[in-house]
Amino acid sequence: MKIGSMYSFFVIHGISTKSVFELLLILVQNGSNLIILGLSSIAPNA
Repeated sequence: MKIGSMYSFFVIHGISTKSVFELLLILVQNGSNLIILGLSSIAPNA
C-alpha cells in the first residue's frame, strides 16, 4: 500500500497524525517482537 493512499485514508477518516504515528509505532514494536519470537523458536536453543 502506498504511503500517499494510506495518508489520504487516515485524513478521510479523520484520524489525527499523532495517533497514526502512535499506531505505526505500536505496529513496528509488535512486528519486531513477533520476528524475534519467530527467530528464537526456529533457531535451536543453545
